[in-house]
Amino acid sequence: MKKYPVEVYQNLLFTKGAIKGPQRIFTARLLIDTGSSYTILPIEALIAAGYDLTLFKDKNKIRLTTASGFTFAHKIAVQWLHILGIKIENYPIIAYTLPEDIYADGILGMDFLSRINAIIDIKNGIIQVH
Repeated sequence: MKKYPVEVYQNLLFTKGAIKGPQRIFTARLLIDTGSSYTILPIEALIAAGYDLTLFKDKNKIRLTTASGFTFAHKIAVQWLHILGIKIENYPIIAYTLPEDIYADGILGMDFLSRINAIIDIKNGIIQVH
C-alpha cells in the first residue's frame, strides 16, 4: 500500500494530476470529490492538450447533475491519466468547465478513486492506494 500526501485547504482536499493529449501533457490541480461520480476537466484543458472537441459534438453525451440543476457534457477518452502514482491508459474524462470558485482545474471523482481502491485519511491529508 502506498501513501500520497494531498493538499488540504479550507476543509477541501486537492491533488495534482496529468493527462496526455495528441499535442501535449496537461497538468492540473484536482479537487478530490467523493460526491462526484466522474473525473472532470474543463473543455479548455482538453483543447490545450490537443483534443478536437468538435469531433464529439453529438457523441458520448452524458447528463450531469450539478448544484444548479443538470446539464449535458461529453465523455472523452484521454490517451492516459496519471494521478497518485497510477497511470491509466484510454481513461474517460468528462469535458465540462467548472465554476471558478472551486480553487481547482478539475475534479477527481469516484470513478477513479474506487478504481484504485483509495482510502482517504482526511485528518492527516493522505490518500492510501492499494
